[in-house]
Amino acid sequence: MATLFQKLERGKEIWMIQVVVPRLGRKTIRLGSVPERAAERFRDKVEDLVGFVRLNLSPDPETTRWLSGLDDDLYAALTASGLAEPRERVREIPTVRQFTSSYIDAKRPALAARSVKLLDQSFARLIAAVGGDTRIDKVTAAAALDWRAGMLRSGLSEAFVRLHSRNAKALFNEAIRREMITKSPFKCLPTAAIAANRSFYLPVTDAEKVLAKLEDDHLKIFFGLMRYGALRAPSETHILTWGQIDLAHSRMTVYAPKTGQTRVVPVVPRLRELLAVIRPRRPDPHARVLSLSVHNLHKKILEGIDAAGLERWDDLFQALRRAAATDFARSAPPHAVASWMGHGIQVSAQHYLQVPAEVFELVTAPAGSAANTSKRSPRRPAAGRSALQNALQHGAAPGRIPLQTAPPLKIADSNNAA
Repeated sequence: MATLFQKLERGKEIWMIQVVVPRLGRKTIRLGSVPERAAERFRDKVEDLVGFVRLNLSPDPETTRWLSGLDDDLYAALTASGLAEPRERVREIPTVRQFTSSYIDAKRPALAARSVKLLDQSFARLIAAVGGDTRIDKVTAAAALDWRAGMLRSGLSEAFVRLHSRNAKALFNEAIRREMITKSPFKCLPTAAIAANRSFYLPVTDAEKVLAKLEDDHLKIFFGLMRYGALRAPSETHILTWGQIDLAHSRMTVYAPKTGQTRVVPVVPRLRELLAVIRPRRPDPHARVLSLSVHNLHKKILEGIDAAGLERWDDLFQALRRAAATDFARSAPPHAVASWMGHGIQVSAQHYLQVPAEVFELVTAPAGSAANTSKRSPRRPAAGRSALQNALQHGAAPGRIPLQTAPPLKIADSNNAA
């Protein structure tokens, strides 16, 4: 038990605590002139510390947080009494700017360039909100909540806010592992991944309007690889070589730097038409399909959209990939669509697949109407063309179609690609 008593010093009543510490004997701790209730609560904490010492246990998280908030004089008195470990020097607790920098440097070798870029963006927003010179142990839960609210007010989607919050939570969990802090101020923030609000679908008719306004053949293929082939841009579109494309079997083998995986994707008739325009000019199988800089691609596509008289849409390139996935899903089973997109079935359904207007018309048109009949009646494939080709070019009649079984292509050595 710890004994709380008062002592008169220079005309002031000073609170003192006497306590017997295991293996060290009786110790006296001077609290100073403080309210009696505060002195009583301090005594209770001292008794807790004596229990931890007696049982050779580390203090619980609540007691550890209390210790970390004590001023240096009181903490030194507990250390001298054998009830606390010597406090680390303040300079050993890094600032937010220092810790984010060292965290990224440690993660960089194992992360893709895009992942590093996202971390940079998350931490830049964090530094702007809480201050780069703030010590990480001084960042509060209130500051974390304010940071989240500020991102939402700025117009960021809930999905992106959760992504940035996830990165901040990982950062402060690392600080806990290094025993710099005892609790993450970001623990209360929602970070589970959700699908962004991406309801826009670009129909083939509008895609063709944009293509008609793109004067450069390579720019048209770039657009087509996204809208009709569901390739990621520019990471996949700009490393694709002619040796990876088999027009005879309507296949292309695509390497995804994002995942490090290779997948085989169908070449639908419209995309094959676009590729055929420049194929004779580039007979080398090691040559890149696109001779197109990665710079200003958004600007050039937006110019084509404006010239076509269409409204601009959010997630410019990603929306084209989603539209292609939606078209695939009209005709092929989910596992095939997921394979062509380069991820799992659940991701396809949650983040990519949409419901175009004509699908609503399919189920809402009166029985026997022209719309209902034309939508529901299966079409006979044109001579010399597969059901897959007709479905993906003309908007996909309902129902599943047989998958072609040509073997995957071998990727040609592109180390010397143009």
